[in-house]
Amino acid sequence: MEPVASTNSQTDLTAGQIAFFLAYPCVVLLWLYSEYLKRSQVTKDPGSGPDDEIPDAAKEKNEEKTKEAEVPKAPVTIFSLSNPLTDVLLLRKDALISHNSSFEAMAEFGMHLLFYFVSDRTDLFPEPSEKHYSRDAFWFIYLLLVIYTVVTSLGKTHAIAYLNRDQTEEWKGWMQCLFLMYHYFEAAEQYNSIRIYIAAYVWMTGFGNFSFYYIRKDFSPSRFFQMLWRLNFLVFWVCVIMGNDYMLYYICPMHTIWTIAVYIVLLIGKDFNTNNFVVLFKIVGSLALVTFLWSSQSLFYTMWSPLEPVVGYVNPAHPETHPMHEWWFRSGLDKYIWIFGMVCANFHPNTEAFLKYMDNLPLVPRWACRGLLVAVLLGVGLWWYSSVFTLPKREYNALHPTTSWIPLIIFILLRNLTPTLREYSLHFFAFLGKITLETYIGQFHIWLHTDIPNGQPKTLMTIVPDYPLINFLVCTPIYIWVSYRLFHLTNTLKGNILPSGDERRLYRNLLLVPCAWVPFYIAGRCIKTVY
Repeated sequence: MEPVASTNSQTDLTAGQIAFFLAYPCVVLLWLYSEYLKRSQVTKDPGSGPDDEIPDAAKEKNEEKTKEAEVPKAPVTIFSLSNPLTDVLLLRKDALISHNSSFEAMAEFGMHLLFYFVSDRTDLFPEPSEKHYSRDAFWFIYLLLVIYTVVTSLGKTHAIAYLNRDQTEEWKGWMQCLFLMYHYFEAAEQYNSIRIYIAAYVWMTGFGNFSFYYIRKDFSPSRFFQMLWRLNFLVFWVCVIMGNDYMLYYICPMHTIWTIAVYIVLLIGKDFNTNNFVVLFKIVGSLALVTFLWSSQSLFYTMWSPLEPVVGYVNPAHPETHPMHEWWFRSGLDKYIWIFGMVCANFHPNTEAFLKYMDNLPLVPRWACRGLLVAVLLGVGLWWYSSVFTLPKREYNALHPTTSWIPLIIFILLRNLTPTLREYSLHFFAFLGKITLETYIGQFHIWLHTDIPNGQPKTLMTIVPDYPLINFLVCTPIYIWVSYRLFHLTNTLKGNILPSGDERRLYRNLLLVPCAWVPFYIAGRCIKTVY
C-alpha cells in the first residue's frame, strides 16, 4: 500500500509500516478462509452451531483436555512443533476454525489502524483545519454534553460503596471530555486544570492496582501480562503503523511504569501486606526512592538511559531537545500522586467506615458533621485555588507534584458525602471512562492531525471544510465509535491470547505472538534496505 503523494503525506515508510502492510492482507485472508471453513462446517453439521460460539481460548482449552484424555500425558513444554502458529501456517482446518474469532478481531483491528494511517498520513481527506479557541463555545459544548448525560443516563450504580467502579469510571469520563476538548480547541487557559485531571488518572493507577493486589492477592503472571497488554497493545501497533515513538503517547509509558511499580511494591514481602506498618514502610520507601531518582535531571538521565529507546522522544519541531527531557518533564509532574493513590487504597476501609458512621448518626448531628466537613474542605480548596491553582504555568508546575493531591481528596470526599451521591452515577460518562486509553491515543490521528512521524497534533482532522462546528459534530461520533471498537477488540484478543489460570498456554502464546510478527518485520527491513 502506498500513501497518496502530497507535501503533507508520509512518503518514506518505515520497516514497521512495510511489515504491517505485508502482514495485514495475510490476516484478512486467514480470517476469510477460516470464516468459509466455519460456515461450511455448520452447513454440513447443523448441530455443531453452538460450539462455534465458544471463545478461542475456551475452545483451545477444551481441545487440549480432550487430547489429554485420549493419549498418555507427556512432559509439559512451552513450545513444540505442534502449536497454534504451526497449525495455522499449515492451514489445518480445525486450527483455523478454532481461531476464527481471533482472526476476525485482528482483521477489524488492522482496518481501524489503516484508518489512522489514511486519516493522518495521506491526502484522502480535505486539508486539515486550524484550531480556534472560544471560551464561550468551549463551555457551551461541554455543558450541553453534561445536560445530555444527566437527562439520558443518570441512574443507580451496581454497588452503593465509597469510590465504587461506576463512580471512578464516571470520573474518568467527564475529565477525559475536558482533556480532549483542551487539545481540540487549543484551550491553553485550561492548562492547570488538565494537569489535575492527569494527576487523577495516575492516582487511580495507584489506587486501583493497590486495591486489586491487596484484596485479591493475585500476583500471577497472567494478571501482570494482561495489565501490560491492556495498556500497551493498541499503542504498540499505532506506533508501528504511524512510525511514531512510544513516548509521543506519554500517558501509556507513564501508567505502565507506575503500574509495574505498584506491582513490585506489593509483591515484595506480599505475605505481610496485611500489616499496616509493613505497607507504610513500603510506601515511605517508594517515596524516598522516587524523590532520589527525580532529585537531579542529570541523575535522572543517567538512571533511565538504558530505557532511552523506549521512553526517549524528540519533537521534530524542537530537534535540539534531549531525548529524555519529555520523560523527565511528564513523569516528574506526577511522580508522587500514584503513591498517594496507594495510601488512599490502604486507608479505604477507614474512610468508608467514617462515611458510614456519619450516615448512621441522628439527623441533626449527621448534617452538622457533614456541614463541618464541607466547610473544612471548601476552606482548604479556596486556599489551594488562590495560592496554587491560579499561578502561571511554570510556577504552577513547580508546585503541582506536591499539591495535586489536595483537589483530588476534596473531590473524592464531596462526591461520596451521602449515600445518595454514592448510589447514583452518570452512565454515559462511565462509558466514556472505559475507553479513555483508546480516545487518548486516537485523538492524535482521527480527531486531530499530526502530518509527520512524532509530530504533535497542531491541526484538526477535517471532513466538512469551512464549517468547524459541523465538522466537529461529524468527526466526533466516528472517533468515539472507532475508539470503542478498539477497546472491545483489545480485550477480545487479550482474552484469547493471555488466558487466566493456564501459565503453560500463557508463556507459549507470549512466545508465538512475536514469532508470527518477526518474519514480516525482517521482510520490511529488507525491502526498505533494497528500495
